[in-house]
Amino acid sequence: MTNKQIYVSLSAGHSTTDCGAVAEDGTTEAELVTQFRNIVAYYVQQDKDIHLKVDGYNKQNLPLKEAVKLIKGSAISLEFHMNSSTNKTAQGVEVLSQEKDKVVSQQIAKAIADVMGSKLRGDKGWKPESSGQHSRLAWVSNNGILVEIEFLSNKERLQVFKDKMWLVGKAVAEVLIDYVKNNKWGDKMTTIAQTANVLIQGIEVGQEIYQTVLNAMDAAQQEKDSGEDKKAWVVAFIKSFLFDLGENWDNWVKAILSFIDFAKAFYNQLR
Repeated sequence: MTNKQIYVSLSAGHSTTDCGAVAEDGTTEAELVTQFRNIVAYYVQQDKDIHLKVDGYNKQNLPLKEAVKLIKGSAISLEFHMNSSTNKTAQGVEVLSQEKDKVVSQQIAKAIADVMGSKLRGDKGWKPESSGQHSRLAWVSNNGILVEIEFLSNKERLQVFKDKMWLVGKAVAEVLIDYVKNNKWGDKMTTIAQTANVLIQGIEVGQEIYQTVLNAMDAAQQEKDSGEDKKAWVVAFIKSFLFDLGENWDNWVKAILSFIDFAKAFYNQLR
């Protein structure tokens, strides 16, 4: 990783003076998510390349107006909550974020669901900032990610979380560490594939093809002089690649040409 300090921010929802939702057994949301924040922090700190910012230590839990300040300068920032409903059977994990953080939000949701056997709510665990009662939340609007771990109003699901809290915390920490390292935060982006890879993370059809386009563009950067020569070489290479895959070039040509132009412009902007 880079020598530049990379920060991950963690916040427990609500605060020391605002307990949030309360379960039937008297367990408060703030109590649970404060404990969970500490667990995730413990595992993230095992990676010495990552620096941590938290909204309190031990039982301390700062209010949102203070916690939100942690987001600035952080590679990724999570705030933890427990969901609640008058429907005692409601269950599942959901992660709210801006569209740009959709993929990593889904990864966080899946990590939690895999450990707890939870239902993934929304779009594979992701919900936009505008959904439901969380519209225009300060944490998300400031580029943070809000994690609703499970419904504390569901007695059975709450007990699963209590029993597996350390395992869930470890799983979330692993996603954060992987996210930071794979995105090479603080490093200078030197290839088209590095800068534009984010463009294809959410593509479910043809991701292999678009990744090959990015790799071919990097190869052309080294071998060809003019921009037109580079583009022509990439197009010829991808046309042959699609033929080998049994794909029809005519079905792909418009999308490929547009993607090449967009990826190169994105690369030039971020260099």
